[in-house]
This record gives sequence, C-alpha cells and structure tokens, in this order.
Amino acid sequence: MAGIIGRTEELAALDAALNSIDEGPSVLAVVGDPGIGKSRLLAELRLRAERRGLLALTGSAGEFEQSLPYGVFVEALDDHVASLPRAEFDPLGPDRLARCGAVLPSLAEHTESTAAPGARYRLHRAIGALLGLLAGERGLLLILDDLHWADAASLELLDLLCRHPPAGPLLLAAAYRPRQASNRLVGILARGSTRISPTPLTRAEVAELVDEDAEELHQASGGNPFYLLALAGADRLDPTARPSGAGLPPAVEAALLAELDRARPAARRLAQAAAIAGDPFDFEVAAAAAGEPAEDLLGRLDELVALDLVRVTEGARRFTFRHPLVRQLIYRSAPEGFRLLAHERAAAALQRQGAAVSALAHHVELSAGAGDLPAIDILTRAAEEALPKAPSTAAHWFGTALRLLPHGAAEQHRRVALSLARARALIVSADVISAAELLDQVLAGLPAEPSPQRLEALALYALVAPMLVSGRALGLLHRELDQLPDDDSQAAARLKVALALVETNAGAFRGRELALEAYTTACRHGDLLLQAESAGLLAVRAAGRGETETARRWYGVATSLVDRLYDTEVTSGIDVLPALAWAALLLDRYDDCLRYADRSVEVARAGGQGYVLTYLLNSRTVALRVLGRLADAAAAAETASDAMELSPDEGMRATVWCQRCWIAVWQGNLDAALESGLGAVRAGNLAGGQARPLAEAGLYVARQAAGQPDAIERFLAAVGGPEAPDLDVLNRTTLYDYLTAGEIERGQLKAADGWASRAEEICPAGLPRRFGHALLARARVLLARGEAAGAVERSLEAAAAFESAAARYEVALANLVGGRAYELLGDRPRAVAALDFTRQQAAEFGARRLEAEAVRELRRLGRRVTTGTAADAQGSGLTKRERQVAELVARGLTSRLIAEQLFLSPRTVDTHLANIYAKLQVSSRAALATLWARAPTKSDVGQRDGLVS
Repeated sequence: MAGIIGRTEELAALDAALNSIDEGPSVLAVVGDPGIGKSRLLAELRLRAERRGLLALTGSAGEFEQSLPYGVFVEALDDHVASLPRAEFDPLGPDRLARCGAVLPSLAEHTESTAAPGARYRLHRAIGALLGLLAGERGLLLILDDLHWADAASLELLDLLCRHPPAGPLLLAAAYRPRQASNRLVGILARGSTRISPTPLTRAEVAELVDEDAEELHQASGGNPFYLLALAGADRLDPTARPSGAGLPPAVEAALLAELDRARPAARRLAQAAAIAGDPFDFEVAAAAAGEPAEDLLGRLDELVALDLVRVTEGARRFTFRHPLVRQLIYRSAPEGFRLLAHERAAAALQRQGAAVSALAHHVELSAGAGDLPAIDILTRAAEEALPKAPSTAAHWFGTALRLLPHGAAEQHRRVALSLARARALIVSADVISAAELLDQVLAGLPAEPSPQRLEALALYALVAPMLVSGRALGLLHRELDQLPDDDSQAAARLKVALALVETNAGAFRGRELALEAYTTACRHGDLLLQAESAGLLAVRAAGRGETETARRWYGVATSLVDRLYDTEVTSGIDVLPALAWAALLLDRYDDCLRYADRSVEVARAGGQGYVLTYLLNSRTVALRVLGRLADAAAAAETASDAMELSPDEGMRATVWCQRCWIAVWQGNLDAALESGLGAVRAGNLAGGQARPLAEAGLYVARQAAGQPDAIERFLAAVGGPEAPDLDVLNRTTLYDYLTAGEIERGQLKAADGWASRAEEICPAGLPRRFGHALLARARVLLARGEAAGAVERSLEAAAAFESAAARYEVALANLVGGRAYELLGDRPRAVAALDFTRQQAAEFGARRLEAEAVRELRRLGRRVTTGTAADAQGSGLTKRERQVAELVARGLTSRLIAEQLFLSPRTVDTHLANIYAKLQVSSRAALATLWARAPTKSDVGQRDGLVS
C-alpha cells in the first residue's frame, strides 16, 4: 500500500489510539465528506494494528443494503468467526452463543439451543461478549466504515457497545459522512470518542501526489483525494459536465464514467450486475445477476480488475469495488429494466445457495411487482425472522409486503394480518405513533362486531395506549367500547381493563369503576386471567390512593388467581404480572415484588414481549434497592437502562433514571447521582403525570446530599408547592421525611416540624416502610430540639417498622439517628452499639456514604474504626484479573454480569472473589466495594443527619 501524503496529525491520532489499546476499550470516529480519505486512513490504521499483532476486522455499510439487519457487523465478523474452531466460543456459554447466532450466519446453527434470541439488549450484550472474547489478550481493532448507511439494528448495537464497551483491549474505529449521518449516529459517536476529521489536501500535497497540472487539479478537486485521483486519470477535465443526481461533482462523475467507458460493453454489464449483487460481491451471484454463466465472465472480471474498478478481497471468489463512490455510480448507470431483472436473478441465485431469507428479501423488495405472492411470502418470512432482533427492519419488510399485496376481498384477511404484524414490529421498535396510526386504519376497516382480528388490534392498541397522549388513547378505546353490542362481553371487559390501565398511568390512580366492571364480567364468564388483570389494577389504584385495606383485599384476590395459572396462560395478559409487582411495591411487599417481577420477565422473554421489559426491570430495581441489595439493584438498573434505550416511554425512562439516581446517592457517587437526577427530570418533563414529581424528588435528594443550599426551594417550585399535587400519597409520605432532614440541615426547625407533621397526618395505615419514614421524620425533629428520650423512642419505632418491611437501608438509617439520640441522652454504650450496627450494615450492602457518617460519629465518641482505601486494596498483591473483578464488584455488577464482561464462567469469577477476599481480609461483596472505593471526604459526606428514602 502506497504511503499517505500529508495527514501528519491524523496519523499521530491513529498511533495514539493504538498505543492506548491496552488501557481498555476506546472509540475512534473518523468523520468527513465523500472521498476525503476516511477509508484510506482506516486502511492505514488496520495496517499499523496488524504490524503490532492485533486482530483487525473491517466491515462497511452499503448504500443499497440498508434493510439488511446488523449488516456492517456481519461483514466485519462473520468470515473470521467462521474460520475459528467452535471450541473457541465455549466461554460465551450456550445462551449468549445462541444469541450471537441470531446475528451471525456462521453461528446460526447454535440458535437451535434456544427458542428465541430474547430481548434485543440481551442480544447486543452477547455480541459485546463475543467482541471481548475475540479481543482476548491480543487486542482487537474493529473497523466500521460508511456508518451513515448503517441499518437501525446496527446503530442500536453500536449504541450499546459505546455505552457499555466490552472489557479488554478493543479499539472501535467508526467512519461516516456528516451530511448523510442521522442525528442518532452522531449522538452515539459523540459520547467519549476521539474524533478525526481529515481536511482537504493542500496545493503542495497535490503537487506531491500528481506530476502535472497540480494547480488545475487542486482547484477542480477542492483537495479531495478521491476526486483528485479520478480527475488525474481522466484524459481531460470537462468543465461543461452537468450533475446527474449521483451527488458527485460533475467533472468527477464524468471522469469516473470515462473510466467505466474504457471497459468493453460486456465488462460494463458485469460491473453493473456486480454493483447490484453487493459490495463486496460474490462472483457467482454477480454472474447470475448478469444473466450469464460464470465461466463465460472470468475474462470480463479480469478486465474490471485490470482497470481497478474492482479489487480482489481476502475471501475466495469475493471482490470489492475500489471505492463506494465507484460502486454507487456504476449502480446508477445501469438501466432501470436491467436493475429489476438483475435483482430478481440475484435473489434466485442466493436462494439456490441457501442464503438467509433476509438476503433474498433485500433483492426481492427491489425487483418484485404488485401481486407477486412468492415475493410477499419471502418478505413476510424475512420480517418474522427479523422481528426479535431488528424490529425496524421487520416493520419495513412487512410494509413492503403490504404494498405488493393485491387489493380485494380475497386478500383482505391477509392484509389485516400483515398490518397487525407490522404494528407489532413498530411497537417493538419504539415507533408507537406509527403503530397507533396503523391500528387506527385497521380498526376503521374492520367490521364493528368483535372478531379475532379486531380483538388483536385492540390488544395491540392497549399496549401502546399508555405511551400516547392519554386523551387520544382514551378517546379511541371509549369509541371501541361504545361500538360493542354487548357491554357485558369478554371483549368489553378487556377494553375496560385497557382503559383502566391508561387512566391509572395518567397519574391519578383512576379507573376504579372500569376495572370493577371488568372484574364482574370476567367472573361471570369464568375468565381467570381477566379477573386477575382487573383485580391487580384495582389493587394498584387503591394502594396509590392510600386505601390500604382495599388494596390488600384486591391484591389477595389477584395473587390467588395468578398463582394458579401457568406461565403460558399468563402470556396473553401481559399487564397482569407487572401490575402485581407494582401493587406489591405500593404495599411495601418487596419480596413479593421481586417474585412477580422475576416471573414477569421470564414470561415476557418466553413470549417475545421484550417491549414491556423496562417496566418489569424497573420494579425489580426498586425492590432490590429497598431490600438493601445495592449491587444487585445497580446491575438491575443497568439492565433496565439498556432496555430503556429501546423504549419510547418517557415515563419509564424517567423512572429508570430516578432509580439510578437513588442508587448512586446511597452508594456515595454524587456526580453520577446528579447526572441521573437531571436525566430523570428531563424525561419526566416530557412524560408528565407522576413521573415528573418523582424525578424531581430524586434530583432533590441528590442535590441535598451534594450540599446545594437551594435544593428545597428548587424542588418545591418544580412540584407545585408543599402539597405536591401530582404526587401520590405514598411517595408524598417519604417526600416529607426528605424535606424534614433538609430543613434540619439548614437550621430551620420550625419548617422541619411542619414537614414531619405532614408526614404523620397523611401516612396510610398498615404500610410499615411509609410509617417508618413518618416516625423517622419526627425522631429527627426531636433530636434537633434536644429531646433525646423522644428521639430514641421514635427512632426505635422507625427501625422496627422498617425491619418489618425488610427495608435494610432504612433500618441502618434509623439506627444512625437513634445512635445520635442515645449519645445526647448520655447512654454511650447504646450509642456505640447503634452506630456500629449502622456501620456494619452499610458496609455489607455498599452504602458508602451512610457507612462514612457512622464511622465519623463513632470516632467522635472515641471508638477506633479502621477503614481501607482503594490504594490499600490495589497494593495487596492482586493479579491483573483480580483487580478487574474487584473493580467491577465496586461498580455494583453481579458475578453473572462480571462473567459476561470478562468472558469467564460465573464459577471462575467466584473463585477470583474468594482469592480477593482472602488477600484483602474482607468477607462480602459490599465490604470489598467499600474498601475499593475512595474513602469519602468531609465534602463528600456533608453535614447531614443521614439519608432518607
């Protein structure tokens, strides 16, 4: 490969990226206009990487293949993966290997070990694990070129890889044209990447590259290397050339067409067929597209190679065009009729080769005409196959099939079925607006009386309704309900459940009458699932309004029904398990919440309903956090965040960010807490309803912990004053405890007393955790006033209430307040015991700020307490792998997630943990996380009496 002219700064940036590869994964973005030299720089990067012994893999997105899911990753990875022994992939495990097989044809045989690839974020994690495995100790350079043409699935995967890069020596180099790139691609690569933007060549550099006419060529090319070389090869520059719409400067286009004209007509025909076959292209497929035997075309292929229009690749009988712009121009130079027939012949050739149905669909959609039923079948099969892994592509292919389907009564049933399938794909791909519009059309075209297709359309609409403007959703559902001839039918009951869910999600916990009518109808028809759904919603509604006894009664009804149903029976009622998990949270039954959330996740995955996982994963996060399992909660929040990126629901987005905020506060990472709190508020403002004040509450706690003096005023202004009218009574109870602590910190005892009184007045009976916060708020006030005995009594009652709810963080928090009260009372032994309990508990579940407050109090009482630091831990003879494991534990990852990140088995991770515990003399993950973290300073801890939740 010839040397590069100029590019001193760009080459230095390439070397810097390669020099830092051992420090961990990084991203390099190469951005510039067509022909400016991006691909040339990437080729140089690959050459330098291979000289260093790195594994280098390259893939390019294609302008005419944007409907092929994960196309750029398949091109980069598949051939190399196919060359490796299958034993190389054993560390992935069968589950992740099967998910990789859903993307890479070379691993497709392994998809048989699972029924479906599952949620897309899990598939993306599996590909990330594969990349980490390929990187190994040697290092991996993954080059992704022309990403402005990447399909939606590839961008989703790229997003996850940039947000959660696999551990190990990995450099991801991505190139795109800024004028053709989507906002999403630009946003993905803007996060934490090093950017290189090649500039045009100077007059002197042009003179170094070409022997003559440098001034004229520099002016005509604008210093663009590709344009320059194209013009330099032309017999003469044509100033009269006019643009053809190909997007190239007219003189450059004319020069390239002149290159093509040097080939004989038969060779030009092969070049056009090859451009239609793909880039890189399989020679047999190109020959088939040309409509001639392959053996007759070898001489013509040699001619194209000699003219440097196409080049040989590493793969057998695979060739590539000199540049994507060359392929683009040749493709567009082919007559329209020839293109249609060539795509049709290419599809037939691929079908004979046993190619994936997605490869057939790409050519079929570009060649099939209206009424082509075999083509519709191929497109439908391709869409069904793509739905779990690339729903945007599935929606596109379902839409193409619909366009080809003949109109008429004979095909009406199939038209509705395809429309419903496309609506489902749109929902999964987060385009709920388009899905709702399509479902509107379907419902308008179906007879008003109930039918399986109408009920399916309504069920899909019920899924998207909570994500739409509630007035629109309610209007359509009420209209459908009014059209039903029998208000006491099961169809009517299902509509009422959907309406009740929309009204409940609207923020006021409404929908009682609708849910009650649905329950009555379900009982009359003996529909156990519908009974459970409506009873679950009634429990949520009552709990959210503070009607605890009513909520408990309906919760008992719903759980007794659901516990009798098989998972396969529950699948069609996708809202029932999330509703029960939600109700359990509201009723302070956190173990129940975990049980129903876990079951719901499995049911959703088994049924291919990954689009509801954000709801389910978020309830798990809340329960794990309250139970004091902060490492597990952090891992659940990270998983929920992955699912959140694929969800259109801003309300759920706000809740996920809010939980990340809470976890970060409890773990003592205040920068992350503030960042997450701001993210929650941004999403909450878009969502409205309860999401907004809940997000503001999380941000308030983060600001208060960070010592921002105006946190209370900013919070009250955001939620509409002390009553926080949009916030439900349960969350308002704990909110008043937050505000009590904040006012005490500011020395405003009268205001603190007012908040504590509000908490006592509105606290619903029979909810131990909420009651505990009302008691704790009063204990804080009494302690601040110097009323030690009353503060001791209330803090003990609060601890007992929290204990009955298994709320471990709050138990430790109440003991912190109690310890201070005992000290004020003069009972030093009990003060030390309470504070030491807080210290040990906080250390066990990784609440570093709470632990630091307890340590500070104990030292003030004269108790010697030793704590470690990250420097102590890292200087204790840990191996490199043990340090990696310890770091991931400190970040809150479970053994399973650590195994995925480091491409080990969970058993191996546990072995490393045992060695780490022995070397560092700790006995738990939480203690290790505390030791590994930086010891909090006074500015980190602040002057607070303890955190509230």
